[in-house]
Amino acid sequence: MRQRELAATAKAFMLDEPEVSLQALTAHLRVMAEQFLTDASDDYWNGVDVATLVDEKSNLRELAATQALSLDQQKGIRLALEVLTAAQQRVDTGDTSGLIKLVSGGDDNNPTDYSTIGGSTSILSNEQGVSPEVFTQERQVTTAICSFSELVSSLLAEKVQTLKASSYKDLSSSLNTVSRFLTSGMDLMSRSEWLAVRDAMLSAEVRPSTINKLLTKAKMCLDYGLMNGQLKGRNPIERMKLTKDVDSKRRAFTDEELERLLVRVEAEYQFTRHTAHTTSEARRWATLVSVVTGARSAEVCHLTKRDIVTIDDMVCIDINEDGDGKSVKNKHSVRLVPLTNGAHGFDLTSFLSWVDAQPDDGPLFGMTPSAYSSWFNSRVLTEALPGADNVSLHSLRHWLATRMKERGVNLVDAQGILGHSSQSITYDLYGKGHAVGRLADALNLALVGM
Repeated sequence: MRQRELAATAKAFMLDEPEVSLQALTAHLRVMAEQFLTDASDDYWNGVDVATLVDEKSNLRELAATQALSLDQQKGIRLALEVLTAAQQRVDTGDTSGLIKLVSGGDDNNPTDYSTIGGSTSILSNEQGVSPEVFTQERQVTTAICSFSELVSSLLAEKVQTLKASSYKDLSSSLNTVSRFLTSGMDLMSRSEWLAVRDAMLSAEVRPSTINKLLTKAKMCLDYGLMNGQLKGRNPIERMKLTKDVDSKRRAFTDEELERLLVRVEAEYQFTRHTAHTTSEARRWATLVSVVTGARSAEVCHLTKRDIVTIDDMVCIDINEDGDGKSVKNKHSVRLVPLTNGAHGFDLTSFLSWVDAQPDDGPLFGMTPSAYSSWFNSRVLTEALPGADNVSLHSLRHWLATRMKERGVNLVDAQGILGHSSQSITYDLYGKGHAVGRLADALNLALVGM
């Protein structure tokens, strides 16, 4: 949410990174004011966000009232509050004059103009020798003053201390992927060149959803460069994501396809069960757990022995982020999902016996999400369903979602199982044990038909 981003920027300037100059903060706030002015308001505003905006303004005012801040820091808070207030004025009344004044540098003929981003440039000019044209000139095409690799290095060096290991790895990997599509000598501030990068990704058959993720990471990197002065201008990757209409056509497996996949997985296990290749058994159980829970591949691979729990005599997987290297997609992803005995060849007693024999530490199935996906997509899928289009390991999750819908599973229960909404709603209504029982009944209806 952009309001929160703006407030966080100001807070970082005040407390976390006091060495950031007022000049840098002012430039960033001006860019954000222009985005509030020119973007559709529903890009950054909805009814739920109103209270959050009030909270963010209150937090900034509390900083100004209670913290020992320098003159520049107090100016920074005032500027941030002005941008938030002007954005709120645009949405509430349609009056854009406040934002226009902030972006253009103020109106000298307006006696009420007491402190705008543009007005602050005279202060900067006197105190820091900065030319006000930096802030008051019309937006124009500017060339980057550093390379993308330099930006990536700077960003990662800063984020290594603040991001979780998994998030840092994802950011680094995404930016490295973006780098492979950049041309030599590319102008990082050229929108047309970034559109060409997006087209190159499409030509390389990168999934649209993946392209959108990569563009988001690249935009973040450019925002960082704009914030610290390594780049100048406006971020050219604004609103460049592909629309949902052209997004991935990935579909659910049919029931027949699912059975053929499970036959292939079982055949591999039976072929190797008397050899030293014990990984086939782990893969077999991982696949079955994916089928009967609808868990994401990363959620399955991050399970540990301790995450197989019993709640009121019901065995569940406990999807959480407790432990090194574990992470979840969002807050709703933390959940309990009951295991359905007898569904599609899943024998609960045999599974628990296998779990007992596994080490206490480390991933239960002994493989990373990428290894799991690679094995399933390149071996199981291609051999069991040669020529099948728009399916992958993730289609197991789509299969269960489709099955629950077809068999009339309550929407709240289905969302709680898949991690699309918080299970706390169900817990509050029924109590934790009873809630898990409801989910178990829902899965039994979907998987067994009873």
